[in-house]
Amino acid sequence: MSIQRYGLRRRLLRFTVCGILLPISVLFFVYGQYIGHSMKQSALQQAAAAHHNNAVTLGTQMRTFSNAMRGFYAYSDMISLLTQSLTGLYSEEQTNDEAIFNTLSLILSSVPEANSVKLTSYKRGMIYTMTSSYQRFSSAGELSPPSVSFPCKPYSYYVTLQGNADASGKLLVCMPLYHIPSSSDILALVQLEVPISSLTGLAAQVDDSDGALCLLDQNGQLLYASDSGTDTAALWETLSGSSWDAYKVQTFVQGSSDPVLAERIVEKGFSWYLVQVCPASSLERSSYAFVRTTVVLFAGCVLLMLMLLVFQLNTILTPLSRLSEYADTVSGGNLSADPAAYQDYDHPDEIRTLIHSIDRMMHTITDSVIRQYELD
Repeated sequence: MSIQRYGLRRRLLRFTVCGILLPISVLFFVYGQYIGHSMKQSALQQAAAAHHNNAVTLGTQMRTFSNAMRGFYAYSDMISLLTQSLTGLYSEEQTNDEAIFNTLSLILSSVPEANSVKLTSYKRGMIYTMTSSYQRFSSAGELSPPSVSFPCKPYSYYVTLQGNADASGKLLVCMPLYHIPSSSDILALVQLEVPISSLTGLAAQVDDSDGALCLLDQNGQLLYASDSGTDTAALWETLSGSSWDAYKVQTFVQGSSDPVLAERIVEKGFSWYLVQVCPASSLERSSYAFVRTTVVLFAGCVLLMLMLLVFQLNTILTPLSRLSEYADTVSGGNLSADPAAYQDYDHPDEIRTLIHSIDRMMHTITDSVIRQYELD
């Protein structure tokens, strides 16, 4: 009896699971993989856009520094003063020093990121320094231009690292001043000391868990790294073997799966490479969160569907089971069985019609049996 009673339930549940839930689950798995891959690519594109903005910002800042130092060329009296040696007259030298410090003050005020600005005058044999708090320092000595030529032409500049290649380090932005139109007569050297931490393009929020941000010069020397454990030698080997367009992000793969975003910053006097290592785990984090949330919602929907299906099956199969019990009782010879005890169903549908038909059939059978009994 139990097989007859639960056979239809099993068939309907089997059809629901195999014919509906299983195909939906397979479709959901395939679609989830596609969505996860799409979200990973979207995260990589967003990281590339942010990386490009950092590179452009860094190049713009360095250009601002160079434009500020070029201000020396705008003061013809200052260039003329730098071509002269010390006169030995105290009052005159005081006036000349005041003019130089005033020019340094103008340059420093246009570059709030700088710690200090220093002017080394080779003709005058003097070093003039002004800090960000506008304190003045000057010292004399035997100064001469370096024996090798500067790695840049008039109106250009170069950058060197001072200190460690991390957020505590400093960049020296250097511009030699020439006696124009000569490109070999070096009058002085202007140096801006800029903390790396003040550079917007490098101070972007890059956690250790989200990768490492590096800055390499044109020779592969490390200028900055947010993570000291970054393998810059392997990065430079990859970068040096590629062709580059200025200010255009390229994507490489480091190791087995970690994407590397790199962009070449080209300015007058230097060519840098801004590199960001993006661990695959950080890119997949958002897709994993989406998939987990979707799986939970899908499992909840499936559970709710099964509960509703079981409830609906019970509302249909329970009266049919009661009706089957009534038929078994009657078939056993008990024609006086009360049908009302088995017919607790009051929904106006096909099952109710079936119950009424069986009820009328039993009345007809009972009347026939009674008439046959009276005839006999």
